[in-house]
Amino acid sequence: FPIEGRMGNEWEIPLDYGQVKGEIGVGPLDRLILYVGPLEYSAGVDLLVEALPTLLRRAGNLRLAFLGAGSMYGHLEQRAHQLGVAYAVRLLGHREGPQVNRLVRAAEALVLPSRCRVPFDDAVVDLARKAGRPVVTTHSGPAHLVRHEENGLLTYDNPGSMVWALDRILGDPAHAERMGRKGKRSEGSIQNWSDVTRYYLDLCAHYFPELTVTDM
Repeated sequence: FPIEGRMGNEWEIPLDYGQVKGEIGVGPLDRLILYVGPLEYSAGVDLLVEALPTLLRRAGNLRLAFLGAGSMYGHLEQRAHQLGVAYAVRLLGHREGPQVNRLVRAAEALVLPSRCRVPFDDAVVDLARKAGRPVVTTHSGPAHLVRHEENGLLTYDNPGSMVWALDRILGDPAHAERMGRKGKRSEGSIQNWSDVTRYYLDLCAHYFPELTVTDM
């Protein structure tokens, strides 16, 4: 009969976050915030770069990584240099598969600063859920997937709101971790072997009641 228990997969096996960060030129103790999606105006990616000078004054070891390609790649690169924050920005281009998953796990949060809905943003939120990471997005983005202050943060599509939201993540890492865990639990999947065992015994009791031990 079906059972959700399984051996550890790529989301559960131990991962050296410092090594993953090092692969993109980020220090092991740097605080990584990740964007995954198209580098387009509709996705609001420029808002993150505009917010970065203020954020770096508050958390000097913050690093912002963009996974994706699009028409704003050159603008983001140029604007980061103009603002003097290029050292804290990683434009990683298009990546796929395990490499993306490893970066999501190594980040403190996934940020989608959307001006409007963009293709596949639901799937990107799902990556964060599997990794147990909180999601920061706007009311114009995939807001239906985020419960504010429970499994992520909802904000507005402007640099000041990005500062507020990321300052909330960086300033209270324990709360950010709790939001990530709650998002992971909300998937309804079994997260540890104690739950697997309990679920297995419940199934046995349901399908094979004659094996159940009762007090006389």
